[in-house]
Amino acid sequence: MQIELCKLTDGDIEEAFQLISKVTHIMRRAGINQWDSIYPDRSIVEYDISRSSAYGCYCDSQLAGYIALNDEYPPEYDSIAWIYHGKNLIVHRLAVAVDYQRKGIGTYLMDFAISYAKENKYDSIRLDAYAVNKYSNALYNKLGFNKTGEIVFRTGLFYCYELSLHV
Repeated sequence: MQIELCKLTDGDIEEAFQLISKVTHIMRRAGINQWDSIYPDRSIVEYDISRSSAYGCYCDSQLAGYIALNDEYPPEYDSIAWIYHGKNLIVHRLAVAVDYQRKGIGTYLMDFAISYAKENKYDSIRLDAYAVNKYSNALYNKLGFNKTGEIVFRTGLFYCYELSLHV
């Protein structure tokens, strides 16, 4: 399997949105209701791409994964007792196409996020994961992220995680 990672552009909006829509459908069928028709919608994908924060992982020329990286965070993050302060990269909307799940794409995208953060001199990486999503929580634990708290969004309870980039 040949893997390529690249920054997404306006021409990738439809493909990226379709990937997220299909992942949302599969998650909801599995009882993971963190995403729905309201979030993330097409305008969120357009926003990620317009801000140059969306990246795609292509496997054999097929979009297999999506991730957005920036320093924007929801106001709910202000209630968390974060461990590391300074410049923090925030991970948003990690999604792996159904046909590529459990093949290392999520790890590949998170390894990219860690490398990106180090290269751009961030102090830590922060993110949240739906409490019911055992797959994403297992991934973040495997990669050494520390659970720093819990927040509630419209669809339920989310765990907040942080990874220090100073070793």
